[in-house]
Amino acid sequence: MDRMMLEIYSDYLISSFGQTSTTILSRLLDNTISHDQITRFLEQGVAVSRTLWLLAKPLVRRIEREDGVISIDDCVQPKPHSQENGVIEWHYDHSVGRVVKGMNIITAFYGVHSEGSTAERLGVPVGCEVIVKKPVWDDKKQTTVMKGTVTKQELYRELLKNCKANGIKYKYVLNDTWFTNAENMNFIDEVLKKKFVMAIKENMIAAMCDDQDIIVWRGPIRDVPSVEGQVCRVYLNGVDFPVWIAKHVLKNKDGSTGTLYPCTNDPELDSDQVLKVYPKRWPIEEFHKSLKQNASLAKCPASRPEIQIKHVLCSLYGYVKLEWMKVGQGGNHFALRSGMYLAALRASFTELQVVRTKIAHSGFITA
Repeated sequence: MDRMMLEIYSDYLISSFGQTSTTILSRLLDNTISHDQITRFLEQGVAVSRTLWLLAKPLVRRIEREDGVISIDDCVQPKPHSQENGVIEWHYDHSVGRVVKGMNIITAFYGVHSEGSTAERLGVPVGCEVIVKKPVWDDKKQTTVMKGTVTKQELYRELLKNCKANGIKYKYVLNDTWFTNAENMNFIDEVLKKKFVMAIKENMIAAMCDDQDIIVWRGPIRDVPSVEGQVCRVYLNGVDFPVWIAKHVLKNKDGSTGTLYPCTNDPELDSDQVLKVYPKRWPIEEFHKSLKQNASLAKCPASRPEIQIKHVLCSLYGYVKLEWMKVGQGGNHFALRSGMYLAALRASFTELQVVRTKIAHSGFITA
């Protein structure tokens, strides 16, 4: 891969405040690089997850800690006006509760959380896969449907496997209910030998046993005989070991309430600790927001899937660069971009005054 073009294009993505295109970038560079050269760079195939790790590795090694966490989640970037092509397809977006047309990516995000140090709330994507769908015959519907060749749950485990192979230091795997299932729990506990804290669906069936492993209660998680502020030891269907469930009632701004049921395979955590660890997955949601707003994830007008996938990688690298700047200067991505915007606005305003002065001297308008 052309590293120089990668640096230029990713810099362009975090500098741009509008739609991006190879033509505009070429003009920005005074045509020293043609838009055809940039297009050829974007057309080159790339292994997104492996390449992202090589780009993020120096930052990870700088900030990693033994008590770091790996959060895994997917996000959908809506692109309602783009043509369907395998990358741009219809995906269920659980953030809005419906199917939308756009790109779907699943990311492993490494985060460290410490108080009173420069490493406070730092994080970087260490693996990412773009969901690509292909036409598959559906016997039930008797028609061809677009379907991914690999499930998100399989990608979840593959991303964690890569984190282990890359030697990343972390203590917990965190995720929401979408990725909470027996196969993932068994994989983390038995294959990775790691601890997890996951939100669990309230209708998942659990069983409680006495000291002789005799079942004394069985039912959905929401009916577990426990009180808020305590953890309850239960067995889940298909899980080869006991887990500990905490209960937390959430109060919304409108006065309504909801209940969160985080579970863990770490017997040393009490309820307060479980409820302290689980929110450490929130930075991955902030990552999704920054990737979209500060690294131009959605601003690629190309219709070819290989270009869109390469654009995703460059956008991810743009996020890594912003995090490097955050380490060096402090602040957050939005503050850094605000400074860039103000500098660009000043330059535009100054240029306008120069143009107005020239016209005034020509006698067309008054200064």
